[in-house]
Amino acid sequence: MTKLTDLEIKKRLFAHKVYILSNGKHGIKLNMEKCDLSGSDLSDSNLSYSNLSYSNLRDSDLSYSYLSGSNLRDSDLSYSYLSGSDLRGSDLSYSNLRGSNLSYSNLSGSNLSGSNLSGSNLDYSCWGLSCKTLNVKIDKKIAVQLLYHTMRAMQSVDDKECKEFLRNKSNMKLVNQFHRVEECGEIT
Repeated sequence: MTKLTDLEIKKRLFAHKVYILSNGKHGIKLNMEKCDLSGSDLSDSNLSYSNLSYSNLRDSDLSYSYLSGSNLRDSDLSYSYLSGSDLRGSDLSYSNLRGSNLSYSNLSGSNLSGSNLSGSNLDYSCWGLSCKTLNVKIDKKIAVQLLYHTMRAMQSVDDKECKEFLRNKSNMKLVNQFHRVEECGEIT
C-alpha cells in the first residue's frame, strides 16, 4: 500500500478538480487505489467518480465531501468522519465502515453489499432500499433504528398481518429501545 504525503494528495486533488470542472477534458481523474490515506483531512473535497478502492482511509475526515459515483470497494473507512458527505451511487461494497460517522450523509443508490456498518452513526442519513443494501453487517443499535422506522411506517398499513406484527409485545419491547425514542415517541 502506497503512503502518500499531504503534498502529493493536494496535487492529485487539484488535478481531479480540474478534471471534474472541465468535464474530463483536462486534469487527471483521481486514482488512489491501494493508497494509505489514514488520518487524512479530505473534508469538503470533490472526490466524485474517483477510485479509492482497497485504500486505507481509517480515521480520515471526509466530512462534507462529494464522493458520488466513487469506487470505495474494499476500503477501510473505519472510524472515519463522513458526516454530511454525498455518497450517492458510490461503490462501498465490502468496505469497513465500522465506527464511522455517516450522520447526515446521502447513501442513496450506493452499493453497501458486504460492508460493515457496525457501530456507525447513521442518524439523519439517507440509506436507500435496494438489493445493493442487503447483506450489510450492522449492530443492534442500527437494527433497532431500522426496525423503528419500519414499524412507524407499518402503523398506516391496513393489513391484518401487519397489525398482528405491531401488536406483538416482544416486537414492541425491542423497537422501543430505539436511541431516539424519547424524541420520536414510543410505538404502542
